Amino acid sequence: MTDTFNIPNHIFAQRPRSVYKSLGVPIYVCAPDYRQSSGGIRVMHYFCHILNELGEEAYLINARTVSPHLRTPQLTFDRMREHFLTGRNPVTVYPEVVHNNPFNTPLIARWLLNIPGHLGKSVDFESKDIIFYYEPWCLPAHMSGHFLHIDPLDHSIFNNEDNPHDGERTLECVYANKYFLQKKPVFSEHQKLISLGQEIKRTPQEIASILRQAKVLYCYEPSGIINEAQACGCPVLLVRSDYWKLPPDDSHHELPGVAVYGEDGALDRAREGLARVRSNHTLLRDNSWLTARSFIETIYAAQEDFLCNGKPILNSAQDLWKTSIEEREAVVERFDQIYSRSHLLLKSNEPSKTTRPPFIHRYREFLRKSFPQEFEVQLLAERMVQMQAPPVIHLLMPCRAADAPHLAASLDSMNKQFYPHWKVTVVSDQPPPEGWVEGAKTQWLALKDAIHIDYVIDEMAAASGGDWIAALRPGVTLAPEALLLMADAIKLHPEWRLLYADEDQIEEDGRHVSPRFKPGFNLELLRSCNYLGTMVLVRKDAFMDAGRFGSHQGAQTYDLALRMADRLPPSAFGRLSRMVVHAPADVQPNAATDEAEARALAEHLSRRGQRASIRSGLQAGTRHIEYLGAREASVSIVLAVTDELDLVRRFLTDAQALTVLDVRVFNVGGDPDMRKLLDGLSATPEWSGRLHVHTATASDWPSLAAELAQGNLLYMTSPYAEAPTPQQLAELLGLMQRAGVAAVSPRLVLPGQTQATVVNAEWAYKGEIKDADESSLPDTPGPLGLNLCAHEKLAINRLPLLVDKAVYQALNGFDLAAMNLGDAVVDFCLRLVRGGHTLIWTPHATLQCHAEQATPAEESRQHLLERHVRELAADACLHPMWSWDNPGHFEHHIPLSWTDGPSHRPRILILATDGEPANDNFFYDTAMRWQDAAQVQLVVVDMRVQELSALTVAKLMPDAIVLHASKSPTLQKLLQETRRCLPEIPVIARIDSLDFLQRRQGQTEWECRPALRAVLHHASRVITRTPELAQLCDGLSGHVCSKPLSESMTAMEWLEH
Repeated sequence: MTDTFNIPNHIFAQRPRSVYKSLGVPIYVCAPDYRQSSGGIRVMHYFCHILNELGEEAYLINARTVSPHLRTPQLTFDRMREHFLTGRNPVTVYPEVVHNNPFNTPLIARWLLNIPGHLGKSVDFESKDIIFYYEPWCLPAHMSGHFLHIDPLDHSIFNNEDNPHDGERTLECVYANKYFLQKKPVFSEHQKLISLGQEIKRTPQEIASILRQAKVLYCYEPSGIINEAQACGCPVLLVRSDYWKLPPDDSHHELPGVAVYGEDGALDRAREGLARVRSNHTLLRDNSWLTARSFIETIYAAQEDFLCNGKPILNSAQDLWKTSIEEREAVVERFDQIYSRSHLLLKSNEPSKTTRPPFIHRYREFLRKSFPQEFEVQLLAERMVQMQAPPVIHLLMPCRAADAPHLAASLDSMNKQFYPHWKVTVVSDQPPPEGWVEGAKTQWLALKDAIHIDYVIDEMAAASGGDWIAALRPGVTLAPEALLLMADAIKLHPEWRLLYADEDQIEEDGRHVSPRFKPGFNLELLRSCNYLGTMVLVRKDAFMDAGRFGSHQGAQTYDLALRMADRLPPSAFGRLSRMVVHAPADVQPNAATDEAEARALAEHLSRRGQRASIRSGLQAGTRHIEYLGAREASVSIVLAVTDELDLVRRFLTDAQALTVLDVRVFNVGGDPDMRKLLDGLSATPEWSGRLHVHTATASDWPSLAAELAQGNLLYMTSPYAEAPTPQQLAELLGLMQRAGVAAVSPRLVLPGQTQATVVNAEWAYKGEIKDADESSLPDTPGPLGLNLCAHEKLAINRLPLLVDKAVYQALNGFDLAAMNLGDAVVDFCLRLVRGGHTLIWTPHATLQCHAEQATPAEESRQHLLERHVRELAADACLHPMWSWDNPGHFEHHIPLSWTDGPSHRPRILILATDGEPANDNFFYDTAMRWQDAAQVQLVVVDMRVQELSALTVAKLMPDAIVLHASKSPTLQKLLQETRRCLPEIPVIARIDSLDFLQRRQGQTEWECRPALRAVLHHASRVITRTPELAQLCDGLSGHVCSKPLSESMTAMEWLEH
């Protein structure tokens, strides 16, 4: 079936055209990754495709995945830059779920596919936004807009042609997806019907097959499945509720084959209307082209209006697009700075023979920005010059015949080191290469037989005059700053006895791949895999005390680290969080190495008196440890429920197979249907005497659970997680046998449309990791190497959690009086670890979970941050470059570390805001000169395109925050969080003009003081450009002064009181 549009006179929109240059308005369509199962996402992609078919220049933005069957090119940075330089201002089309204007284009089209704010934040409409609506019910009554409807239906899948079931339809179906996520109960008569919601993953073909056999679909919300059911000959009954009120003017009443459930004769009317569906759908397909053409003509009219009359500009990024074409070349560097620093997802411009994941592109950007800048090298050089007794680092390289081709790269990297106090000894069964020069820093020991290499390496290490030693495999290279940074860290941390660093791999073409951002010392992770890597420095005296390298060939350093862990506290193990070690990509773990590491691990566990079984892990080079012990374990399941009838029924049905003392279910919602269900189940033979139902409030059920539960272990869980199998529960119980372990968490996986996502691998400031990236896929280790290995954690934010009852009671359980459940679980875990207990997360017990509707968390999150912001920011289980503000990713936009010389340089966090005077970069140019002169250290974050949290500020712990005053709610929220959680950090507000207040016509400066007071409420100091502005701000902040900035002014002169 085709949807060919055969009206030649209508195919092109009426708009300016030229033979000599493009006069077209570039159209950026903001859409998620293409997904066949989402009608809303499909229409965004179809719309971009139609625009290109109509001769326009349309691009997708923010979409990593596109359909190969559509003309939907992804926008690149170079192409956007080209549009800017050629004077072609784009229009960005946002669906209503995007509440702001992240691309900062002056022309914005808002396409309301649903009621604004229904599926997210309320939309921050700008002046002269062009409003389009998908259906009349999507447009709020107080707004006006243009109709834009793109047919989402794939008629090759959803149709009623040649349907053998059409005469005898037997199935009844229900659809309640977003309604279900809002925790709304479906009617009891619908609970046992076939659900077509996204909690059960089905292909479009499977859904079509069900609808072709269905005699009715009960639909609880507006959805594309209504059209799909119509096309398959299935009548639809809409269910009226508080969620979907279906007023008389709702356009759904006009659809053929549709009626309202509960009304007299509804099903018969719906069946009768099916005869008009085919002609109606044909009209919708044709109208897709007509409304798209109307869209084009509307935005060209808006473009003309913008060029003639302008519009209020909210920030300097938008202001750049107002620049005349003659002046754009002069400001293109500012354009590059704003958009290259942003979080906006633009397709990489790099040609590649194979498709690389977006993660790699971000990693290359990280490498480019993390290379030491001139001021950093200067500070490190100062420290090196004044370093007392600089440590001598001795590297020993075992070089067999197969390693010889790789040796030159390693030696070349040593000769490029900034740090001079090092020595290399090569031990080989080969003679030294031609041109080898023996010297004070280089030594070659040629042996007759390769079998003696490891023995000689061990003897040379024992006899070394170096302070720190390491065995380094040929082919591993070090960044020029590597040894200098390591020596610097060693002097700053005299407690360290072992040091490792971040590392990646280098392909033959020189490209860096597979980065490993390593966590701090983590004993369970070390047992699960040798995450320390290929470059491990050990202090000479600790090396000797631990018994040297040992005899496990291929795992000598791993064995040494485990023996050191037997003797030393975690604080003796240091981490350099810099990407300075590079291994060849063609060297992978081998079976011999795995076996040697397993033997070393078995000896380590034996020394600890821990009985365990060691098996291969989920990936080569990883291990699965099953702990054995005599600890008596009895389990009580604790489950708090509200109205999740289907989920609770499924959980308790599956949990019948578990050997547990009792199950305590707390009906905190007081739902009578839930009580009826639970009472019925508790009376069955399977649950008699074990299932106990209690009524409790939302805040007191955690304490009641500990009082009533009979087991010495509590399995605290949620109806949104499936019940564990007996084998999975046994895995969790085994980890509780490890000494010091007080709590264990299984891995949770959220089934996705195309692939599942791990949702509790990392705790995230903004919620769960939901985008399927390398950091969150279940079958990849992720950049931290944590997804496939059991490891110790600081906190998790989602149940289930198996916890020692005595520890739980001693810590007073979950504090639901101050926080929601997710934050209360984080708070409990932090208190548990602070008390000296261990929390372990394991992928060897993996449970599926359902998407859980988040509860409003603003006040709850504030309580959590005020209690624990420093602990969370310093989480050693993660990495300093792990982003709190972009869950599931490392921070590739800004550096999150400082470098100090012998004298402290002020650490300044500069926040660029939308309050900046347009086209005024003097402050930033001056600040960069201060940094180049090593007067200060800077981290600059553009708050117009990138959000920041108090957690990231706590991770940085700057000496001061500097920003231009702004009314931005995002900025004000950040400052409020920072002042509440980190009051010792001064906030310095600049005011160069009052333009950011957008004064009313005729409003005097003194009439702006109330607005200024609100803006400056969280500032501890105010620095103005003129005395008049200082006088205006007097009394609105702690300290106000006027300091006109000049090129000769130093940082300290500007910053001092």
